[in-house]
Amino acid sequence: MPKVTILSREETARSLEPGRFELTVAVTYSSAAVSPRILVLPRAVYRPATAAELAKAPRLLLLPTDVKAAQAERDAIVADLSTIVSGPISAWEF
Repeated sequence: MPKVTILSREETARSLEPGRFELTVAVTYSSAAVSPRILVLPRAVYRPATAAELAKAPRLLLLPTDVKAAQAERDAIVADLSTIVSGPISAWEF
């Protein structure tokens, strides 16, 4: 079963129209089966990592705010994987 690894989470901005933008989070993930891919997700469901959390994982600048947000991130990754991988994705490990 392939394991998905979150490589980084960084704040970014997406242009909505000239002069208007929204803050988002670029989540970079990969596995042995896929090269690194980037998803852009809503900033509202992430919080800054604490100093202790950054010491353990320095590239994860932002973390999901709660279990529901973490599940939404996993669901987005699974949806993205389903566009490029054949076979059951439900067996993948996070």
